[in-house]
Parts: sequence; structure tokens; C-alpha cells
Amino acid sequence: MLTVEIAERTPTTCVVVVTGALDLASAGDLLARTDQLVANGQTRLLLDVSRVTFCDSAGLGALLRARARAAEAGGQVRLREPSTAVVRLLEVSGLEWLFTR
Repeated sequence: MLTVEIAERTPTTCVVVVTGALDLASAGDLLARTDQLVANGQTRLLLDVSRVTFCDSAGLGALLRARARAAEAGGQVRLREPSTAVVRLLEVSGLEWLFTR
């Protein structure tokens, strides 16, 4: 089970705490939430993924799509304290450079 909670919010920036398994079953939840935030003008997202216990390719896809949508709106997505599961997947995929920690 994945939970996505807003920890801090300003007019353009938002800290989003992601907890649990980020996988095929839950990636859409994260993407829907980040899409909503970007649509509301919060284009600078800091995703706290320190509590993500598992992340598969669908989870990676959600992170990449959130990053792309924020960038299209002139913003960015950064990862705060990525868990071992997230770091491992980013390293294996060669995409760690896309996310400023």
C-alpha cells in the first residue's frame, strides 16, 4: 500500500511524502497527485521518498512522468533522501542523474 501526503506547501512548491511500495498497483496514485499539484501551480515538487520500501519500473515511470510534467510547466521534481530501493532502481536504470537530491 502506498500513501502520498503533503507535508509542506507554498504557492509554487510542495513537499510530498511517499510511503510504501511504489509499483504497478500504486504508481497511478502518485502520478495523479503530482499531476494535480502541477495543475494547481505547484510546479516545484520535492518528493520525500525515504519511506519507499519497494520501487519497480512502474514506480520509476511515475517518477519520470512527474518530472516531465513539472518541467513542462517550468518546474522540477527533486528527490529527498531516496530509500535504498529507489536508489538501486535509479542506479540500475542509469537515471540517477535526472533527479537532483
